[in-house]
Amino acid sequence: MMKLLLPLGLLGLLGILALIIIYIIKPNYQTKHLSSTFVWGLSLKKRRRVPISRIRNLLVFLCQILILTGIGLILAQPVIFHENEADKTDVVVIVDCSASMRAEWNGQTRFERAVERARTQCNTVMGAGGYVTLILANETPQVLGSRVSMANRSRLNDEFRKIEDAIDQEKGNTDGIFDEETRAYLCSYGIANISDALELSKDVLSNNPNASVVLYTDTDYIAPGRVDVINVAEKGSADQRGEWNAAILNAEADLQDGYYTLTVDVACYGMDQLNLGLEVTVNNPNTYDATETAAPIVISTQVACSRDREKRVIFCVNRGTETDATEYVEYGTGQSFFSYSSIHIRVTADDIDSYTADDNFYLYGGQKEVVRVEYASTLPNPFVNTALETIQRALAERWDIQITEVQQGVAPAYTGFDFYVFEHFSPNEIPVDGVVFLLDPADVPITTGLSILGQKTYTQAQFLESGAASPVTDLLSASLISVTRINQMRYSSDYEVLWSCNTDPVLLVRNEGAEKLAILNFSVHYSNIVTLPEWSFLWYNLFNYFFPPTVEGNAFEVYKEIPVNARGDRVNYSGQADPLTVFPTVVIPTQPGTYTFDLVTYFGKKSQTSVFVKTPASESNIFSVEDGLDDPYGTWEFSDSYDDLILWFAAALLAFLFLEYWLQGRQAK
Repeated sequence: MMKLLLPLGLLGLLGILALIIIYIIKPNYQTKHLSSTFVWGLSLKKRRRVPISRIRNLLVFLCQILILTGIGLILAQPVIFHENEADKTDVVVIVDCSASMRAEWNGQTRFERAVERARTQCNTVMGAGGYVTLILANETPQVLGSRVSMANRSRLNDEFRKIEDAIDQEKGNTDGIFDEETRAYLCSYGIANISDALELSKDVLSNNPNASVVLYTDTDYIAPGRVDVINVAEKGSADQRGEWNAAILNAEADLQDGYYTLTVDVACYGMDQLNLGLEVTVNNPNTYDATETAAPIVISTQVACSRDREKRVIFCVNRGTETDATEYVEYGTGQSFFSYSSIHIRVTADDIDSYTADDNFYLYGGQKEVVRVEYASTLPNPFVNTALETIQRALAERWDIQITEVQQGVAPAYTGFDFYVFEHFSPNEIPVDGVVFLLDPADVPITTGLSILGQKTYTQAQFLESGAASPVTDLLSASLISVTRINQMRYSSDYEVLWSCNTDPVLLVRNEGAEKLAILNFSVHYSNIVTLPEWSFLWYNLFNYFFPPTVEGNAFEVYKEIPVNARGDRVNYSGQADPLTVFPTVVIPTQPGTYTFDLVTYFGKKSQTSVFVKTPASESNIFSVEDGLDDPYGTWEFSDSYDDLILWFAAALLAFLFLEYWLQGRQAK
């Protein structure tokens, strides 16, 4: 059906009236003096041409009218609307799959209620002859059915059946391990990407701008725009309590003055809890390594939590100044601790809250893995001791670095340490159970693939040059370091040359499996390196390079990357059948809980790291309010629901102009 986008353009048709008036008032003759013989001859010709001339004049007049009509219609912008699409009932149904949709009421989660209502609406729309599009909005929203009608409704029913089957499987599955297909139909433990879900709805709106978008969610939006938001939360009433949630939002343990201070952030949503129970269990407190065990310390307290307000509870040796938002709990006799294997924190209440995924929190990392360092030198160097002690303090949160300095005249040990530092000499055999750092070696075993050619002395200080890029020299400036004497060395291709002096290598590393060796090929007594920050940074980088933590950190959120590295060739990751074998890498947890990473280092040492994965703190607020939604209608106007006819009218206008021009030319002849 043709319509005009700008009807005022039809005023251009007044030109037809002007044309008619021009023809009416146009004079049909002119006074001229001619000879009689010419008049008679012309009269005879005209008699024969009158019928053709009249037809030509009529065609010229008709062409002029059509030209003016075409101009008027072009000004009015004619289009053909696709009313057959825009008039259809088209509904996009989006189901929020965020973690807060797991809140339960009377044994049914919000997600289950949303799915039930969405299914009812879909059947109603299809039964009335309309089309339905179903979108599950999790971290990566997916379209389960696009513009499904009554004719193929079985396809959408199959998708709803898969959702229900996945929910049933989850209720009967205690380990939380699902295949990817089943997990795609479950409610998430993370944050739903509603923006991307609305973006997917634009595929429907591009075909039918009159389609409606319905969002089943538990979030209130102040300005939802043209999206129909249906809140499935049970907020209760004056005579009946609705959903509520007590949550542990975050927890941290900091070592202060020899003992740990524990900070716990809690909140209560939906109702006041003036006596919210908070229980802390410290496992294996005050032990020195993972082989020791001790009776747990249990600390219980009650917290006054106002509705929808966060409260910080600090367990410590010395109480601080309390505020409305901060509460202190002093350790009792025997409750302070300087180490732990894990800390379990949980909230307790008389009634179970609606959302239990945030009722527990675990802390790990209270027992540091021991790294034993041996330093042996024929001329002990205080700068080496200082560097080792600096690293010991800097990495105290990650490692328990224990330093052993071999006294002069005493033979060093070549086994039993994780990091060996030999200065001014080399052992007959390189230790095979740890990392070896040779400082100004006098000689090296042939098994290392190195050989000392002799010393080279410079009359003027020479500045170093950078070689291969490596984490060992990250943020270090070789050009600032000068030397006056070096050891000339031949090396195999297994080594990376990181610094050089006039093409002679002065800093080399090898890191292949269990062969971990670093060489600084000059004495610090013949260099300015100890006066520069590069000295301490070099040691720091060496430790990070040869002793990467399996996981740095002990608390992560669901669907956030956990960076994983290894001192071995594989890491077993809880919940996964196949070990990790490529490093560094990342893993992305899909549900809250404890995740354990086990490895055996290249030197045969076992190491285990545990981390806790929690649901996002924002999802604990099960009655959240947000400003607004992205408007999926904003970019789709009716311009995409019609075919533009201006080009066709313009082509016709040019044709009539050419025809009128040709007829005028014939008349002149």
